[in-house]
Amino acid sequence: MSEFDTSHLEIFGAETDLNPKNHRPLSAPSPNDVKRKNQIRETTSASTAQFTYERRKAAYEERQRIWREQRMSSQAAALPSREALSGKNKTILLLLCWYMGGLGLHRLYAGKINTGIAMLLLFLLPPLFLPTPSPFAVASCFWALSDFVAICRDRFADGEDKRVKGPADAMTLIWFLAFPTVLLFFIAYNYYV
Repeated sequence: MSEFDTSHLEIFGAETDLNPKNHRPLSAPSPNDVKRKNQIRETTSASTAQFTYERRKAAYEERQRIWREQRMSSQAAALPSREALSGKNKTILLLLCWYMGGLGLHRLYAGKINTGIAMLLLFLLPPLFLPTPSPFAVASCFWALSDFVAICRDRFADGEDKRVKGPADAMTLIWFLAFPTVLLFFIAYNYYV
C-alpha cells in the first residue's frame, strides 16, 4: 500500500493520484499566457470600475430625485391652497359672536347646528334649576370668546367645513362692537353704583 490510502476514492470511481511524487512539475507560463492573463485582468478591472461608477452614479441620481420630490412637496405644502370658502358674512358672524356668543347664535348662523344647540342649552338650562350664576354659562361664554378669536384669525369653519374668511368692515365693527359695549358698561356702572 502507498503512503496515502486512496481506496475510498477508488470506490467512487475517482482516478486521482494524491501522491505528490507522481505529479509532474508545472511548466513556466508562456509569454502569450501572461499577456492574455493581463488582458483579462485589465478588462475585468476596467469593467468592474465602469460598473462601480455606473452604480454610484445611479445611486446619486436616485438621491437627487428623492431630494427634489421632497423639496417640491414641502414647497407645495407651503403654498396657500385653494380651499373652499364659506358664503357666510364675517361681520355678521363677529357681531353675533360678540353679543349673543354665549347663546351659540353665531354657531347656528354658521350652520353648526349641533354645537349651537349645545351652547344654547349650556347657557339657558342650568339657570332654570340653579339660583346662582351657572359655571356652565361661564363655560359657554369662554367657548364663545374662543370662537370670536378664531373668527378674527380666519380659523373658524362653517357647518360644511369651509373657512369663514374675508375682510370684516372695520367701521361696522367699531360702531357695533366697541361703542355699544362701552355704552352697556357705562349704563351698568351707573345703574349699580
